[in-house]
Amino acid sequence: MFPGFDLSKLPCLSLSQRNNLPECPAVYFAVDSKNRVLYVGKAINLLARWKDHHRLEQLSIINRRNRVVIAWLSCSNNQKALADTESYFINFYQPLFNRTSVPVKKITPAETALRQTLCKLVALDVVVMGFEQALDSSLPIVHLKYPFSILKNDTTIGGLSSKSNTGAVSNVIRANNKRKSTNSKWQEYERRKIGQAKVRKWKTKCNGVRINLSPWEASKGVYLYFFPRLGENTIIQTVAGIEIPTLIESELANILNRYPFVKGNYPRISVLEHDPIPLFWSKH
Repeated sequence: MFPGFDLSKLPCLSLSQRNNLPECPAVYFAVDSKNRVLYVGKAINLLARWKDHHRLEQLSIINRRNRVVIAWLSCSNNQKALADTESYFINFYQPLFNRTSVPVKKITPAETALRQTLCKLVALDVVVMGFEQALDSSLPIVHLKYPFSILKNDTTIGGLSSKSNTGAVSNVIRANNKRKSTNSKWQEYERRKIGQAKVRKWKTKCNGVRINLSPWEASKGVYLYFFPRLGENTIIQTVAGIEIPTLIESELANILNRYPFVKGNYPRISVLEHDPIPLFWSKH
């Protein structure tokens, strides 16, 4: 949507100079001295919006330690265009204060919540299948897979184990989504009932990257249990700084060649070679 966008090139003023902001329609960004986006909003009149902003007190507290600036992207005076642009950048940056209550005693950055959730998912045999580069206005995607199989119609790859982690995975995701201190939420985008089990697919975003979480699927309604063997079919890579077993190139190629359904669903997938999620709030 905004190819070549560079936040650092936008006009900006310090928080203390907000009374000098222009009277123009804009999408604005509150950014701290470490280039972390704290808040994204829209305004028909930028100056008027910051005369009495509902996040001013919170931003002023941060400004005492880390200088906060207000940067803005001038837009046309069109409500839909403003709303679409604001929504795009909120989804891209997952700012600290967007979509959280005012006031809130504690706010957990999206990347911190994601890291905590990933740690729990790794214990449930979640594996990085691969990575898709950004295409046009879409975000790059990390594809995570969790095991699901049915005893009477079991298909396995990489091993002989047969079990389902769908309930445990859903519990981890629900626990994250119940947290009021973070705007990091997982969205369920597909649900299917197989026997007594409900198979769910989830997605979330963090720092300009989308993360998809779904079961291994050989064909429509036929699921796989992938058994990771470190050094044979997986290596350790990091996602948001968290170590996760990740398919090696030959294993990914084997799966794509063996299961045309998988290949058709992931035509642009490749192995994950490096951590795609930049960290602004975490030390690791």
